[in-house]
Amino acid sequence: MRENTKLNVFNQEQTDLNLKQGTHLEILSTVDPSGVNYITEFKSESFRDKIHQLFMFSENKIKLSVSQKLYIFENVALLLDSGISIDETFNILQKQSQDKKVKFVLNVCLLSIKQGRKISEILKGFKSCFDSKEIGMISAGESIGKLSTSLSQLSDDLKFQLELRNEVKKASLYPIMVMIFTLLVVIAMLKFVIPQVSSLFVSSDMELPMITQNIIAASDFLNSNFLFLISFISILIVACISMLKTSLGKRIYDFLLLNLPFVKDIQQLKNQSLFAQTLGSLMFNGVSIVRSLEIARESTANYYLKSYIFYLLEDVKSGIKLCDAMFLSPYFSDFFISQLAVGEKSSNLPQVALKVASNNHKSLSDKLQNFTKLLQPVVMLVLGGVVGTVVLAIMLPLSQMISNISVF
Repeated sequence: MRENTKLNVFNQEQTDLNLKQGTHLEILSTVDPSGVNYITEFKSESFRDKIHQLFMFSENKIKLSVSQKLYIFENVALLLDSGISIDETFNILQKQSQDKKVKFVLNVCLLSIKQGRKISEILKGFKSCFDSKEIGMISAGESIGKLSTSLSQLSDDLKFQLELRNEVKKASLYPIMVMIFTLLVVIAMLKFVIPQVSSLFVSSDMELPMITQNIIAASDFLNSNFLFLISFISILIVACISMLKTSLGKRIYDFLLLNLPFVKDIQQLKNQSLFAQTLGSLMFNGVSIVRSLEIARESTANYYLKSYIFYLLEDVKSGIKLCDAMFLSPYFSDFFISQLAVGEKSSNLPQVALKVASNNHKSLSDKLQNFTKLLQPVVMLVLGGVVGTVVLAIMLPLSQMISNISVF
C-alpha cells in the first residue's frame, strides 16, 4: 500500500467486521508505507458518527489485557502447529473472535502479513499492547523457524503472570474488604445508633463508664464534622493516587515494597519468579543473555530493581558471569543466585531459570495461602473486638440503668 493512499474494501465477508449495509471500511496508510494505522467505519457525516470515530481503535493507542493477548498467542500457536498457513491462521481467528479489540489487532496483522511483513515487525506498531519481551521472543522464533514454539512459550509466560497476579490479589483482597466492612459498620453505629441511645444516657444523669463517654464523644465529633471528614478522606485518597503517579511517589512506593516486613519477602519471591521466567523464556528461544537482560530490565516495574538490573547488564557486557555479578544482591536471595549459578556452570541456564521460576512461584503461592489462613482468625478477632467495644459501650450503662430500676 503506497503512502497517503486509501484502500476501500467492500467485501463484507472478507473483512468480517460486521459493518452495516451501505457502509465501507477505510484503511489509511500514513508514515509506514506498509503499515495499517487505524480502521474506521463511515456511514454519513452526521455529528453522531464523528463522535463515534473518536472512540475507534488505532495501533498506537489500543491496549489489550493479558487475557486478550493470551487468546491471540495461544490460538495462533495452536493453528500453526496444526499445519495451517500463517495468513489463514489470522483469517480464521479474526472471523471467529467476538472481542472487538482482538478482532482489530488480528485484522491489521492479516492485512500486513499479506504484504509480506513479519509478525514481530507488525506487533511493534502496537506500542501500547505488546512489550519488548513478547516481540523479542516472537522475533527469535521467526529467525530460527520455530514461531509456534515461541508463541506457545509466550502463552505459558502469560498464564504464569496471570496466576501470579491473581494469587497476590486474592491474598490482599480479603483483609482489605474486611477492613472496609469494619470501618463502614463502625461509622454506621457511631452515626445512627449511638446518637439514639446517648440522649437516653445523658437524661438519666448517671455516671457513664469511660468507654461509653469516649464512644459518645467520637459519635458527636463524627456527626458534627461528617461532611468535612468525608471531604478530607476523599481529598486524601485523590492526593495519594496522584502522588503515586509522580516519579517521587512511585519511588517511595517501590522502596516500601522492597523494605516493609513480610511485604518484602512476598515481593522478593515475585521478582525472582518474573526475572527467572523472563530470562529463561528468552534464552530458551535463542535470545542472547545480554538482550535477555535488557528486556528483563525494560519489563521490570520497580524503579530500584530496574536500576540494579542495569548494573547487572553492564557487568555481563564487560565479560563477568551473571551469577558473579549478582553476588550479595540486595534484591535476590543467596539460594536463588546459587541455583542460577548451577545452570550457568552447566551451560543449561535457560532450563534451570525456568525451573527456578516455577519453584519460586510455588513458594510464593504457599506463602500467600499460609498468610491468608493465618490472617483470617486475626481479622475476625479485630472485627469482633471493634464491634464488641461499641456494643459494650452501649450495654454497660443500659445494664446499670436496668439494675437501678429493679432496685426501686
